Amino acid sequence: MIVPRRSFGPLSLEMFFGNKTAQCRHNRYNHNGKHVLTCGIAHHSVLLVRLDRRTHRGYKKSSKAFDRVKPFEPAFWIGTCEGCCRGRGAWELTTGYSYVDLEDGVDVSAGTEERAYVDGLNVGLNWYLNPYSRVMFNYNYEDTDFVNAGTPDSQANIFGGRWQVDW
Repeated sequence: MIVPRRSFGPLSLEMFFGNKTAQCRHNRYNHNGKHVLTCGIAHHSVLLVRLDRRTHRGYKKSSKAFDRVKPFEPAFWIGTCEGCCRGRGAWELTTGYSYVDLEDGVDVSAGTEERAYVDGLNVGLNWYLNPYSRVMFNYNYEDTDFVNAGTPDSQANIFGGRWQVDW
């Protein structure tokens, strides 16, 4: 299993490639109802900041994980007698790629195993209002290629949005 993670100021990179164990309904070709799948992801993000700002994504070496994004100024909008006063928060562009080999080892017909490959691409825009909340917009394209299963290939275009709050 390969899991490099790096953060260079406003740029963050994360990759994973390896095997994951999944629960399986059929016991014929696997051990104790479990099956090992080959998969991988690559994720890249860049914070859109002015050079005089200190917004960044930290990295905690102790837990080997990215820290939360801490915007230099939180997002706010206040009307005053002198005009409006506002903070922009932090904006981030993200891209990613994922892959999984879905070989289940079960015969569909004589001598044919059901097998599929799934490739996914995603693009996103995140708005960090403060260190504890963000608004996320994502687009995902998934392409599933079935091999020897008699099932037509499929593609999916997925749009998503959410507001996340954590503490």
